[in-house]
Amino acid sequence: DILRWFIESSKFELQHYLSQKEYESKILSVAPLNELVKKYLPNLEEKDQYFAMELVLWGLAVNKKLSKKQLEGGIHFQDNYGSFISNM
Repeated sequence: DILRWFIESSKFELQHYLSQKEYESKILSVAPLNELVKKYLPNLEEKDQYFAMELVLWGLAVNKKLSKKQLEGGIHFQDNYGSFISNM
C-alpha cells in the first residue's frame, strides 16, 4: 500500500524547515504509513509515531523500494519506476 501510494502520488517531500505541526501533517498525508505504524506498533506513543513513519520511508529508500534525493531544503522521496512508466 505504501509503494502504491507513491506510484499514484509520484513524489513526497519533507522540508527541513517545517514546524513540528507541519511535519506531522505532512507525514500523515501518506496514509499507508500511518496505518502500518498503528498496525505493527500499536503501543507506540503518538509523539514517536511520526519518527517511526519517517524511519519506514528511509528503510524503503535504503532497500531501493523508493528513491530518495537530498535537496537543499529537504528530502524528496518518490517511487522508482511508476512515475517513469506513467510519463511514457
